[in-house]
Order: sequence, then structure tokens, then C-alpha cells
Amino acid sequence: MMWNDFYENYMEWAESTVSSRISALKEMGPTDEIIEVATEFSDPLSSRIIRKAVSLGKVFTPQNVVDLYGAVPDALLEELITRYMDTGKPIKYDSIIDLDGILSQKMMERIVRYDVDNGVIFTPEQIIEMDGIVSSGVLTYALKKWNKPLTASQLEYLDGVVDIDQLSRKFTKQAKADLQEEYDYNDSYDYADTSGKKPGLLDKLGVFFMVDGAEKYAKKRRERKQSERDSSYHLFGNTPAKYHIGDYVRVRSRRKSGTIVDMTNKRYDIRLDDGTYLRAVSETDIERSLF
Repeated sequence: MMWNDFYENYMEWAESTVSSRISALKEMGPTDEIIEVATEFSDPLSSRIIRKAVSLGKVFTPQNVVDLYGAVPDALLEELITRYMDTGKPIKYDSIIDLDGILSQKMMERIVRYDVDNGVIFTPEQIIEMDGIVSSGVLTYALKKWNKPLTASQLEYLDGVVDIDQLSRKFTKQAKADLQEEYDYNDSYDYADTSGKKPGLLDKLGVFFMVDGAEKYAKKRRERKQSERDSSYHLFGNTPAKYHIGDYVRVRSRRKSGTIVDMTNKRYDIRLDDGTYLRAVSETDIERSLF
């Protein structure tokens, strides 16, 4: 059976007929049409459509995987990402952020290592934004490919995110010196005993430079950094969420409209007008709708 015939008629068939027609397919159409069909059905029928496409040579991109979230099992999504990585193409940083919460941490770490091994260089700011998505060890591995000196601000935010001691000294020496200068001008805190706490980079710097109360100062700086990370605005110029719970929107890839019922990190759960739900829809895939 040819894809055009299937695509034009599948909505009129019973699910048992759709299932038999999937087996008869000799080719697949555009990826967006395949995803549209798959998301019209629940698993296992949705999975059969995707697996049929894979068997006929289709490769799904990371964005396709995001679009399929909630329509097929997570294990299948990871299979699709693995197949994409077999092509040798990099997975962009924005896609890594979009995939957070969809794939397991183990798979996310595979993706980051895969990118690094294929020549992708993540900036210190991107490393900081991936804190909590993958482990410190993987982020340290990625940052080692960065071949420019770090600034004091970057080094401050990287403290606790990566293992600073594993980075090349030539890229951290000046930043540490700049932090020493900051300590020299910040000795007016009401310092308290923080003994027993595992020292971070800033604590070590305080001891190294013999700055009284460095542990308390480092603690205050870490608390400020964490507060900034937890705010609704991302670091380094990223914009706040464009849509909010209760907004009525149209999902471009599905050509359907509905209401946002939940949101996390610019990903939206949407209750469609037909009563079904879409999970973790990317902000780039929706637009405001009046009707």
C-alpha cells in the first residue's frame, strides 16, 4: 500500500483496519505526516506506525522525538535518538534542553558525550544551563573542550557544576586571580562557622589567599547563584516563557487547538478541544489562537 492512500483514508478506518494497512505499507510519507498519524492513536498502534517508518528507512530528528513525547513509550523515543546518533549528526544544544525531562538522565549523558566526541564545543554558559540535566562528570568532560580563558563570573557560576581542578590551569589562572581581588573588597560580612561543610572552589580560594571569613562569603555567593538559577528568568539573556497556564493556543504540527494546563521550562501540557492531551509541547510549536 502507498502512503498517500493510507494518509488520505486512515481517519475513516477502524483501528483494526489501520493496523492491517500499516503492515501493508511499502513506503512512508513526510515525517510530519507520520507523526500526525501516530499521535491520533494510542499505544501500541502509535508505536507500530513509528516502527514501520523506521523499518522503511525513516530517521527521526530530536525535534521529532519531542513531538512524539506522550504518544509512544519512552523506550521507543530513546531508540529513535540512538538511531539519529548513528547518522553522526550533532544534536544541537537547544534540542538537548528540549529533551530534558523526556529522556532518561543516562540517555541525556550519552547525547552530551556523543556531541563532544563529534566535535561540538559547549560554551561555559551552556554548561551552566545543563546543570541538573547531566552529571558533573559529564559536564566537566564537555568543558575540557573549551579552549578559551574563563572569566571570574564564569568560574563563579561553574563552581559546584564542574570539577574545576580538572580544567587546564591556563584557562582558570586569571579568573582565580580576579576572584581573589573580589575577596579583598568583600570582608564586611557577618561571618559564621561553616565547619564540616565540604569546601567548594570559592572556599578553597579563600583559604589559599588567606582571606578571613571566605567560607561565609562563598556560601552567600552560592545562595545568590542558586536563587538566580531557580528564578523564572534564565541566565545569560534567555527570555521568560511566552505563554501561560490558561492560554488558548494552536499546535502547529498537529493543526489542533487547546488550552495550556501545565508548563515547565517553556514546555507546555495542552488539553486539546477533542479532550485529548499533548505533553511537553515546545514553545516554538505553538501560537496564540482566538478560535
